[in-house]
Amino acid sequence: MSIKYVSISANQHGAYFVRSDGLVDQTKGNGKISKQFAPPDGHKYVKVNADVHVTYFLTDKGALVRKGWGTPKFPKALIEAPNGLEFTDVSAGHWASFCLLSNGEIAVIRSGLEKETFSAANSPDSPGGSVKYIAASAGLDRSYFVRSDGKIEVVTNSKKKVAGKVLDTIDNSSAFTGVSDQLIIQTDKTIYGPYANYFIRADGSAERVKNPTDRTVMIPESGKYISASASNDVSYLLRDDGVCCRTKKDGKISHTMNPEGGGKYIQVACGMSAAYLLRDDGDVVRSRRQGEISQVMTPPNPGEVEGGGCHLM
Repeated sequence: MSIKYVSISANQHGAYFVRSDGLVDQTKGNGKISKQFAPPDGHKYVKVNADVHVTYFLTDKGALVRKGWGTPKFPKALIEAPNGLEFTDVSAGHWASFCLLSNGEIAVIRSGLEKETFSAANSPDSPGGSVKYIAASAGLDRSYFVRSDGKIEVVTNSKKKVAGKVLDTIDNSSAFTGVSDQLIIQTDKTIYGPYANYFIRADGSAERVKNPTDRTVMIPESGKYISASASNDVSYLLRDDGVCCRTKKDGKISHTMNPEGGGKYIQVACGMSAAYLLRDDGDVVRSRRQGEISQVMTPPNPGEVEGGGCHLM
C-alpha cells in the first residue's frame, strides 16, 4: 500500500506532514523534506499542530508528543491525558496550548505540563452538563473554544474570560462548528498573529472576525466552507467540494484553487513563506504566498530524506 500524507500543519519555519505509516516528515521553508521522525514505541502519529515555538503530535493511542523549546527538561517525551482519558485534538499556541479530551473538556498545557482543565458545562451561559467542547484554536492575543451548542468562547492569555465573552453567530441563524488555525510570527522586534480569523458556521458560511465586535459574514460561491487557516496577510478557506479559496488581508478572495487533474483538497495550513494544501490522494501541494503552485510533495520512503535517517521523537 502506498504511503499518503494524512495531516499537515505549518509554522514560521516550515511545515510538518503526518504520514499514513505513522511517521512525520518535516520541511524547511523552501519545501524540501529535511527530517523524518518516528513515534515512541507502540504509537503512530495521526495528527499535528505547529506554533512558532512548539509543535504537538497526536498519536493513535490518544497521547501527545511535544517538540519545541524546553523539550529536554521533561521527564518523558510522551504526554498522557489525565484520569484515563485520551487527547483527541490539539491546538499549539504561543502562551499555552489547548488539548481536546475524549470527555469534551479542554486541557491547558504550558511547557509540556498540564496546568488546568476547562469544562463547557461550567462556562458562562452554558445550559449544563450536556454541552461539550468540539474544537479549539490557540492564538496570540485571543484563542477560541467551540462548543457543541454552536457558541464560541473567547480566551485571553490562557485565562478564560467570564460573562459577556461568549459569542453567538451574528444573525443567530446557524451554529458555529469551527475556527481557523492561527499562524503566529515572531521577529527580532515584534510578534503578531492573524489580521483576522474565520469562524465556520453550520450553514456553510463563515464569519471574518477582526475582533469580537468587528465581524462580517462570507458566503461561498458554491458548496460550504468547512475549515480555514489564517495569517497576517493572506488566509485560506476550504470548501466541502474540495476547492480552496485564498483571501487577501481585506477578506476579498483573490484565488480559487482547484487540484490539478481532479480530486479535492482536504486540509490547508498557512505558513510564513508558503501555504500547504493536502489532497485526497495523499500528496501535498505547496503554494507560494502569491497563490501560485510551486511544487507537489509526495511522501518519500522511510529514511529517504535529505537530513538522512529517521529520528525518534
